[in-house]
Amino acid sequence: MPSAAETQSAKVLWSETIGQIESGDGSAVISALAIADPQHAGKQIRGVRIALTLHGTQSSVYIDAREFAVLTSHINLWGTGWARMAAWYHGIYSTNCPDEESQRLPLFLDYRGMDGVTMLFIRGHESLSFTDLTPPVVAAIFTRASLRLKTQ
Repeated sequence: MPSAAETQSAKVLWSETIGQIESGDGSAVISALAIADPQHAGKQIRGVRIALTLHGTQSSVYIDAREFAVLTSHINLWGTGWARMAAWYHGIYSTNCPDEESQRLPLFLDYRGMDGVTMLFIRGHESLSFTDLTPPVVAAIFTRASLRLKTQ
């Protein structure tokens, strides 16, 4: 998806902003979209774009729908686990489990209970930190994007 989305001739068939999260240093805007497949006329590539702004610099990360579904399942488990244990455990909750699947995903999130900070780590980009943003709120954004990809 990244190579198709970033070509000069890329044609976005539809796009919808699903959510935006803000930090003191930047933001991440999550959008579901479909792009005309330049390799196969009449086909489309579905996925998610995360438009990052950090210290005034903008960049985008594209994740195809299949990989995004796996990522969303990790994020939902993370949000559910945090909701069950947050009252008594103040460590770090992470979507980056020590398995092959987690290690190959393009991003992961941590919630640092001692500080109440959510960290967004996107491979190849500087991390963003968000205060007062809980794992269930992030999981809801990713779930909405996943549902939008399925229904459009």
